[in-house]
Amino acid sequence: MHEHAHGRQQIEAMIRNQDLEGLLNQTETLHGHLCPLVGLGVKAGQFAMVALNRQNTGEEQFHIRRLTITMPEYARIFDSLICSACGEQIMASRAESRQGQTLCRVCAVGKVAVLNGQGIGQE
Repeated sequence: MHEHAHGRQQIEAMIRNQDLEGLLNQTETLHGHLCPLVGLGVKAGQFAMVALNRQNTGEEQFHIRRLTITMPEYARIFDSLICSACGEQIMASRAESRQGQTLCRVCAVGKVAVLNGQGIGQE
């Protein structure tokens, strides 16, 4: 039996059970940190495995296509500001101004969309 077979079986069980929170936790451990692209990758991978009704054998075949793409312009760099309410550092373009105070979206609006183990939710 392959040395990682037990871990793979746990991950396959999480995929079958649609345990996205468990998959995110496992991926965070393997990847070293949790970031938005990890969350999107886990969700996309789980969706694909269920949609294709595939099991992860470790010997999947991939089809590679060469594409010509146009690279987008570099993202504009904005100054960082500090939220007057919570002290969080925020990008200037994401700041809200309320009664002369600079606020992050959470302090200004109360809830924001977040990526969690169940998909995109409110926090």
